[in-house]
Amino acid sequence: MTFAWFARQKHEWRVHLIRLPRDNVEAALRTGRLIESPTQSSVPPWLKAIEGVSIDELETGRIESVKSYREYAQSRLATITPFLNPEFELAFDGAARPERLFKKTLAAVWEPQRDDNPPDTTAESPELTQPHNPPNALRTLLWYCAFRLFGCQIESLIPAFSGIGNWSREKWVGDGKRLGRPNKSSGSLHGHSAVAIADRIQNAYVRNVDLGKTMVAIHEKALRDEFGCKVQTLSNGRKSWFHPEGLAFPTYQQFRYWVLKTFSLEDVQRNRWGDARFRSRMAATVGSFSQDSANYLETAEADVYYIPELPRQVLSREPAPALLVCRLTDMVTGNIFGVGFSSGGEKAEAYSLAQFCAVVPRNLMGRIFGIHLTDDDWVGRGLPSRGIYDRGAGSSPKANGVGQAASPIKELAPSWSGQSKATVESSHPRHTNLEGEPT
Repeated sequence: MTFAWFARQKHEWRVHLIRLPRDNVEAALRTGRLIESPTQSSVPPWLKAIEGVSIDELETGRIESVKSYREYAQSRLATITPFLNPEFELAFDGAARPERLFKKTLAAVWEPQRDDNPPDTTAESPELTQPHNPPNALRTLLWYCAFRLFGCQIESLIPAFSGIGNWSREKWVGDGKRLGRPNKSSGSLHGHSAVAIADRIQNAYVRNVDLGKTMVAIHEKALRDEFGCKVQTLSNGRKSWFHPEGLAFPTYQQFRYWVLKTFSLEDVQRNRWGDARFRSRMAATVGSFSQDSANYLETAEADVYYIPELPRQVLSREPAPALLVCRLTDMVTGNIFGVGFSSGGEKAEAYSLAQFCAVVPRNLMGRIFGIHLTDDDWVGRGLPSRGIYDRGAGSSPKANGVGQAASPIKELAPSWSGQSKATVESSHPRHTNLEGEPT
């Protein structure tokens, strides 16, 4: 009797065929030395992760696939079809060396087809025709045994794409060989595996991380202090790290890989740039700033900015202190519905004047400034139900009023956080910096 044993060898699965006399098998069954496994799988071991999932259901999770799972399975079925007949199966099961019989039969099947019968490209079902190039004998034997042992179901022939990228590097601690692509200049024997020193890498990063410190600087300090490495000058003048006793130490890519695996890219960027810059420059978007508001004047933001031009004093031609403009900006529409001013710095009167401007008729504001202004020229009037201010003069009671004049909901933005008032901050006048030779 022939027994099949599936095992993974390096990067591929192989089937090992074991031939035992029938008398020995029957004796082992009677004595209990050979027993049936309590759990029987319906798919080969390389498809264990997707057992019970249909081919059509697997296709729903693929994006821009070149071939479908069914096309792969049908192509493999076409390869092993010449062996799926009672005569060969009987000879295969009774052969003393079934692997040799399979390889010999495969060569006999393919030689005449390769020389005399090119594949028919006009067939109505090209997926059922054999591929033009001769298949690998060991791989074809694996498909043949998997198809026969698991109920002759086409699902047993689909490729194990679901396992790509899911292997664990921790399983390769023992051999000490460096994982990944071999070094271009030194070959595959250069370097050490970083799996055994992963804990030291993580501890070294925690001890040396600091705001503004790059990963390169952390790696260099870790090599000197944690791993005891030194710098040597090669014959071509380049500098390289080495360990005096030949012990393992991580390269920069190995160091970065294990740091990111433990702490995530977001934590590493936050540790280097700080919370404020990470939030404004690197953090993923979480939606629109106005998504929490739906109506006009539901939420408003207030902020001030300096005018670059200096005003003239009333009684002389000397320049007066800098003038600041406070603007109330609606968060949904971006409309500016209130404007206030203060002289010499950010003061509460600028915010109170902006609220005054927001509620009075537009023609009154026009008469105050000596211009003709109507409600159609400047639409939108009223006070918001929720106001967002910074922690300066805009947070004082004098700036927001008391009683019914104050906003029902008042929110203070964090210090040095422009994104907390993004609508009004982005509406401030800006100066364009020109590059190149000055003119």
